[in-house]
Parts: sequence; structure tokens; C-alpha cells
Amino acid sequence: MPGEVGNAVFAAHSSNDAFAGGDYKFVFAQNEKLVKGDIIYMNYNGKRYTYKITSTEVVMPTEVSKVQINTDKPMLTLVSCVPLGTAEKRLLIFAEQISPDPSKATATSESSSNQQQSNNSNIPGKPEPTLLEKLFGGR
Repeated sequence: MPGEVGNAVFAAHSSNDAFAGGDYKFVFAQNEKLVKGDIIYMNYNGKRYTYKITSTEVVMPTEVSKVQINTDKPMLTLVSCVPLGTAEKRLLIFAEQISPDPSKATATSESSSNQQQSNNSNIPGKPEPTLLEKLFGGR
């Protein structure tokens, strides 16, 4: 989680069917414009965390090991699909926490890890069929 030692990974849509419902279907649409040195702000539990991008990488969807990072500092990884409008590849954006002081970050607690797992069923943004799937069937 933000503010804890380890890699906090967040995935979101870069794009979706414009006619589909939902508030989160374009949340990472501008991620391809982010570059090394850019700043990312993450608000979590009433606290603002600041991260500085260290690198970006485009990988295949099956390369999940790329986000399994053992680190002794607080990190953030954003995951979205690229190119925009496809699910062909994944854009990974890696960033390190710069504020609050990352040297004061705590290790992931067992209780927060269990809380995260129990909250997974409440993730918003249920995928809907695309416009083509609605017209021609599918899924």
C-alpha cells in the first residue's frame, strides 16, 4: 500500500468503449505521456504520497513477473494497456516515493495485506462488452 515498504501496484483502463457505462474507463488514458522524472501524487487514507517516475517499460500481458519487485523502499507501479484502445501490451510505470520521507516507511503489515485481499471483490469498473461485441456478439 502507499507509504509502506514494497511495490504498490495499481492497474486501470487506458481506454474502453466510449458507449460503455462506468466512471473509470479512461483513468490511465494519458499514461503514455509520462516520462522519467515526472511526479505522481497518490492520496490514500487522507494522506498525500508523492512519487517520482524512475522508468517505464512496455511488456506483454503475460509478463507479470515485471511487477513482482523485491525492494526495501516504497515504490509505485502503474499498469495500463497500450497502444491506446487495445489490450495488446502493458505499459508499466515505475516510481519511487519521495514524500513523505521514504526512510520512515513501514513494512507491509499482515492486517493491511489481509484487508487488501478482502477488498478485492469491491473493485469498480466491471468490464462491459465493446461496441463491436454488442453488435456482433462475443464473450
